[in-house]
Parts: sequence; C-alpha cells; structure tokens
Amino acid sequence: MDLVRQVAALAEETCEPEPENWYARKFGQSPDYSVLLEQLARTSSERTTVLASYFEPSPADRENGRKLPTKAHQQIAKLVAKGYIRVIITTNFDRLMEQALEKEGIVPTVISTVDAIKGAMPLQHAVCTVLKVHGDYRDTRFRNTEAELAAYPPELNQLLDRILDEYGVLVCGWSATWDHALRQAFLRSPNRRFTTAWAAKGQPSVLAQDLITFRHSTVIDISSADDFFSELGNKIDALERFHAPHPLSVELAIISTKRFLSKPEYRIDLMDLVAREVENQLAVLHEDPYLKAHRATTEEYGEALTRIEKNLDILLNIVATGIHFGPGQYPDLWSRLPIRMLDLVTMKGGTSLAQIRQYPASLLLYAEGVAACSAGDYRLLKSLFSIKASIEQGVSGKTPVIDYVIALRALEGDNLNKLTGQRFHVPASERMLTSLRGCFRATIPNDDDFEDLFDRFEYLLALYYLSGRINDSGYKWAPVGRFGYRKRHSGQHISKILDDERQRDGADWSPTAQGLFDDAGYQTTNAALLEFLKNVNF
Repeated sequence: MDLVRQVAALAEETCEPEPENWYARKFGQSPDYSVLLEQLARTSSERTTVLASYFEPSPADRENGRKLPTKAHQQIAKLVAKGYIRVIITTNFDRLMEQALEKEGIVPTVISTVDAIKGAMPLQHAVCTVLKVHGDYRDTRFRNTEAELAAYPPELNQLLDRILDEYGVLVCGWSATWDHALRQAFLRSPNRRFTTAWAAKGQPSVLAQDLITFRHSTVIDISSADDFFSELGNKIDALERFHAPHPLSVELAIISTKRFLSKPEYRIDLMDLVAREVENQLAVLHEDPYLKAHRATTEEYGEALTRIEKNLDILLNIVATGIHFGPGQYPDLWSRLPIRMLDLVTMKGGTSLAQIRQYPASLLLYAEGVAACSAGDYRLLKSLFSIKASIEQGVSGKTPVIDYVIALRALEGDNLNKLTGQRFHVPASERMLTSLRGCFRATIPNDDDFEDLFDRFEYLLALYYLSGRINDSGYKWAPVGRFGYRKRHSGQHISKILDDERQRDGADWSPTAQGLFDDAGYQTTNAALLEFLKNVNF
C-alpha cells in the first residue's frame, strides 16, 4: 500500500481512502508488488534504495519494536542453537534471521550470491547456513520482480537440489505462488528420505498443494508463524526435559537424604531436596503425551507406567530412605507429597485411562506407607491415611486422599494382565509391589521381608479405609491387595500375624499405642474385613 501511495504521488493524484481500489481503476489490475517496484525503480540498484527504508529500523522503530526479529525468528534461532535446524532457506532479503542468530551467539554462513556458494563452508561442517535464494536487499543483485524469480543460476539450483534431497524440510509462510524457480527445485527432488512438514495459515494455495502432494508432506494448520514456532520450541523443551539425564543419581540422593537426617540444622536442606524433586517430576509428567491423549493402546499404557516409575525413582528412594532412617521426623513433609502429586489429576486433556494420573501419587503414598511400617512409625501412617484435599474441580469440599491413591483406583487391572500375559487376582497390587521393590533394596534387602511389610501396609490401609465406611445397612468394601490370598490358608496370613502381635503386646501394640486405631475399633473393623474377605473369590 505504501508503494501504491508513492505511485499515486508521482501521478499527482490522491489514492486515499482506498489505495488498492484507486490503483485498480488507474491501471486496470490489482496492485502487484513486482509490478509496483518496477514502476518506481527500474534497476536493481534503484530498488535497493527504495526498499532500504522498509528494512532498516529508525530509533522510533526500535523503540516500538518494529523492523526487528519476530518471535518466529527468535525461536528458529534457538532451535539452531540446540542443533535441530542446520539450514535455513529464505525468500526474504532482509537481515532479521541473521540478527536473531547473532543474538544467540551464532555466526551463520550466509549465502546470497553465486560467489558466496563457491566459497561457503560445506553444509555438514557449518553450524548454520542461511541460504537467501533471492539475495540480500543491500546487494544490488537481489531478485525481486516476477521475471527475476523465474529462474536461478545453475550453482544455486545444484545447492538447492542437494539440500532438498539430504534434509528434512519444514516449510512455513511460503505460498509457492510467485517463486517459480524455487517451486521447480522442489519438483526436481524425487527422494523423500525425511519428512516434509508444511505449516500453513488457512488453505494452502493451489501451487503449494501440488508441492504438498508431490512431497507427501504433513500439513500443519497454524494461526501465525510466531505462535507456531513458539509452540514448537515449547514442545521440544518439554521433550528435552523428559529425556534429560537426571542430575542426581539414586546413590547420591540416598547419601544426601541420610546426611540431612543426621542433624536438625539440615532440615531445610532435606525439604529443598524433596521439593525440587517433586516439582521437577511434576513438570516432566505434565508434558507426558499419554497423560493428555484421548486414546491409548495397552502397549502405550504400559510404556506410560514405565516412564512414570522411572521418573519417580529418585523421589521414591528419598522417601523410602528418609522415613525408614528418620522415624517420627518431618511427618508434615511426607504427608504433603501425595497431595502435591495429585495436581496431575486436574491437568488438561483427556485419556481413555484417566486414572493413570493418580498413579504417581499412589506410588508415593505406598512407598511412604511401607517405609512407615518398616520404621514402626504408625503416627505417620495415620497421617497419610487421614489427609484430605480439594483435588478435582467441581467437587466441593475436601476428599480423603486415599480415595484416589489406592492401587485399585490408580491402575487398570485388565490392561496390566494383558501386559504381563498373567491372570493375577489383584494385578494393581502386584504392579505396585514390583515397582517399589527397587527403592527399598538399601533398607529392606530381603525379598520375603519386603513382601511381608507390603502386606502389612496394604492390610492396615484396608482396615483404615473400612473403619470409616461401615454403615448400618451392612455394606462393606475395602481395597484388597496381595494379602487377600497370600498365605491365606496358613497361620502366616497378615491378619493372624497382626492379631498375635496385638495380644502379645497388649496396650503397647504400636498401631493402637500410636493412635492408628483404638483397640475396640480395630477389633470391630478387623472382624468386618475378615468377613468381607471370605466373599472375595481368589
């Protein structure tokens, strides 16, 4: 429009308020950039002078953020810095891309003339190559009119042929309508070694669609280049965080936890260690594509479980070590962790198996519960069982956390059995046992001892769950774990072991002495749970 106004000024006419309509009436055609430029400047040198003011920012432009690299330029430069982009082909002859790269500390190899092709660093050895197929606006040889864009020199064609053959291509902001020679370069490239992705705002042009079909391209609908490259950068950042090696090893985490438990003055250090690990893993899990997916296969479900378990490995070892070696210390710290991890329940996006978002909190509470049993810390166990929180949006009041974290609610039994090829009675409990075994190797080295402690925790969890839910109608239900069938027909069943302990220790029996139950309430609930177990088909 500014060029139209200049043409109108030369004709000593007024084109306002609709410059485009004035031009169409005056010349019998819609204003065309190439034609306009030829009307105002006949030679390349003259066009350089005409265009310079559009590309070089004045102090006022800089103050208002005009004629400066956009978010898209900046994000592309960041992807170059990370090694994801090696070659940039641009039809623009401004220097915004070079400016964005320089801000990231990258000095690119810039090719804007045939001479530059001959002296350029080979593509595979350059950090970044910017190929300006139409030249640079400060060089009088740049290509700008439709006639100049009809054909490229042989040397430029050869370089384009090599790039389009050897690299994957991401196209953004190119209509393919005016750049005839560049379009021909795409058509000359028969190989499709790597994906061509074509980001377009709205429906691609007819000529662009021909290239999309020819290259078997993936089309991405975008609202703007700025938004597209920003989102792309964010997704790559998320993937990097997801796959990044953990800065803290399991061994170092265990050593640090023991050290911080040794003196009260290290209390803040322990809390910082736990808080950092929780927030790091929440950030990673919030980006897990499965937790946002609408559909998933059994295999994808299994992969998601494995990722969650792997990501939480450090935190689970910290929890198991901290509670086992520090009984009675920092109960508020440990009891808050499952609540914080339940933040995943409210994340956006749906999945066919939405309860998997509860699994990280379940792993944490089960690890803490087993550790509390191993340390004989039943006050902590009561705190874990009794905590409530406002978790789901639209659900008024606070909900008992154990309603979300019992294994049966966090894990999907049919899928677990399909994954293992087994027919476990309580596959969720079996998976939880297997998942937690590793983080207790240092504190409970014997497998049988660990299974007994796991049974103890799950039985006490079932008792506590049932104790508040026995109603007058006689309805009884409790989460049954491996304890339901393990050693069921022998004197070693966990219910018998606990009852023998209670009778032997009397008032000193730890679960009642520390307030997990009162003695009468324990006996009533235990009888109800045993009655319920008789009707469970194992």
